[in-house]
Amino acid sequence: MAYEVSDLLEGIKQGIRDLRHQVIRLENPEEVPMPEYLTTSTIAFSLAHVGRAYQPSTFSVRCEELTRKVWNGSLFSWLVRSSRAAQRNPLRRNHIRNRQRDSKKRPGKIDITLLKEDGFAFAIVETKGELTFTKSGKLYAGSAGEIEKDLVRNAEYLRDTGRRQGVQYSAFTFYTKDPSSVIEADAPAFISKMQAFFERQIKDMRLHHSIKSHVHIATFDKFLYADRAAALEATEQGAPSYVMDPAWHTVYGVISFCLVGDNITDHNALLGHSF
Repeated sequence: MAYEVSDLLEGIKQGIRDLRHQVIRLENPEEVPMPEYLTTSTIAFSLAHVGRAYQPSTFSVRCEELTRKVWNGSLFSWLVRSSRAAQRNPLRRNHIRNRQRDSKKRPGKIDITLLKEDGFAFAIVETKGELTFTKSGKLYAGSAGEIEKDLVRNAEYLRDTGRRQGVQYSAFTFYTKDPSSVIEADAPAFISKMQAFFERQIKDMRLHHSIKSHVHIATFDKFLYADRAAALEATEQGAPSYVMDPAWHTVYGVISFCLVGDNITDHNALLGHSF
């Protein structure tokens, strides 16, 4: 059974949109949702709903799965298919043993794992909180380290397991605050700026040409004035409205990697190119 990549991405986006309505009840709406497991939970429930649409051959959703368990499970699936060739070829046996050792270097947990009915993972999702930028438009070191670590690991799963019915879709989600938008017309420019920034990040990774990528940036929540006149309208205190009641705009992002194969299809051409 293969799953359409646009269905998985839409499930992730819907999970984040669902969280927006919960955040209004949980905390200040202008703040980035915290802790991160709130995002993980709503995305997991949304993906479970997506899975039900594939009845009778659906998939299961797990949270906080050990990285080595997912890695070794995907590797085991590959080994089963390679066992006969390995017995005949000593070099192949050594290659398999080296892959097993490499898997031990991937510690930690994966936020969301999607598993087929045979129990092997075919997709993973990593959720993050806020990525912060300097005034010059660069990621702060902490945020840069987080995104590099997770995107590299996501790409490694596709590269090293995806060709043999392993993980063929991975996603990385995050939030960031718009530091300058005041009116509605300002927001699209910030979204475009973030889109271009993360597309450059992916291009710099120099992914294999078989791995497709997609960046989705959209508004999570906002309070922006309709126009300049509304922002400058004087309050009872005599100050402009935007000073007394500051505007805010929070966006979210989903960075997807995909390797079309036995587990994943892209009939809607969502991932039509690599950056």
